[in-house]
Amino acid sequence: MMTKMSEDLYNELSKRVLITHTDLDGIGCALVFNKCFPDVKNYFVSYREADKVTREVIKNDDTTSVMMSDMSLSDKELLETVNKRGNFEMIDHHITAKWIAEKYEWSLVDTSKSATMLMYEVMSTRFNIQDMLPLVELIDDYDTWGRGKGPSDEAKNLNRLLGIYGLDRFFGRFLNKSTTKLDKTEKLLLELEEEKIQNFIKAAVKSASIYIDAMGNKYAMIVTDKYISETCNAVLAYYKEIEYVMSINFVANEVSLRGRGNLNLGEMARGVGGGGHRQSAGFQIKHGSQLRMVLACQGSCPVTEQLKTIIKEMEGNDGQRS
Repeated sequence: MMTKMSEDLYNELSKRVLITHTDLDGIGCALVFNKCFPDVKNYFVSYREADKVTREVIKNDDTTSVMMSDMSLSDKELLETVNKRGNFEMIDHHITAKWIAEKYEWSLVDTSKSATMLMYEVMSTRFNIQDMLPLVELIDDYDTWGRGKGPSDEAKNLNRLLGIYGLDRFFGRFLNKSTTKLDKTEKLLLELEEEKIQNFIKAAVKSASIYIDAMGNKYAMIVTDKYISETCNAVLAYYKEIEYVMSINFVANEVSLRGRGNLNLGEMARGVGGGGHRQSAGFQIKHGSQLRMVLACQGSCPVTEQLKTIIKEMEGNDGQRS
C-alpha cells in the first residue's frame, strides 16, 4: 500500500501541502490527512484546477511535500515535472487515473474504494486514527454508492450536512469532532433539508426529457445545480428504460453523467477532457453556447461524438460567454 515517497512524507521536518477535491470524498481525505498532520496547508479545488494549483505550489519550491487526493494531474508534462522533483504523492480512485499509478511509483490508485478509505488505510499504518473509522466508512459508503447498492441513510445525511454547512463549516465540525453522532440541531436541519430535496426531486423527474442516441441507448436529460446524485438516481429509478442520465449545471457549467453500469461513462467523459467512474462521470464546459448545443443535439449522434463536437466548437469559440 505504501508508495515510494511515503518516508519523505512522514519526515517531521517536512512542510506539507494537500491538494484535494471539494466534494465529500475529497474533504474526507483532508480530514484524515489533517488529523495526522495538523500543520498542513489545504487547497480544496475542482478537477480543472488541479494542474494549475500544483504548478503554483511547486514553483520555486522543491522541499515542500505535496499530497494530492481524490484527483489526479492531467498534464503529462507536469506529471514528468513532479516525478523529477520528488516530494509528491497521489491517492486517487478514479479509473481514468490508473495509467498514472502504472507508470509512477508515487501514485496509488484503487477503483474499488473511496479516496478517503485509501487515505485512511495508508495513514493508519503510522498514526492512531481508529476513532475516525466510522466517519471514513460513511464517506466510503456514500462515494461508492454503497458498492452499487445505494448508500445508507446515514451516509446520505452526511453528504446533505455538507450541503447545509458548506465546505469550511463542515470541515471544521468534523476536524474538531469526528463523531458521526448528530446533535439535535443537525437532525432538525436534515429534516428540513429532506423535505426540500424530495420536492425538488419530484419536480426534476417530471421535467426530464428522454432521448435516444445513435447507439440506440435511451437517456434522460435534466437541468439542475444541486442534489445531482440524488436527482439522477431518482430519474434512473423512475425511467426504467433509460441507460444513463445527463445532468446539466448551468451555474458551474458542468455536465454530470450517471448510469446503470452497462456503459462506461468514465471513458465517455474522458474523451472530452473529463473523467470519473463507470457509473458516475462528468466534464466541464466553458461557454453557455456549448451548453445549449448539448440541449439541442437531442441524441442525433452517438453521445461520445456529441460531446467531442461540443468541445471542438468550444475550442473555436471567441472566448465570450453567451
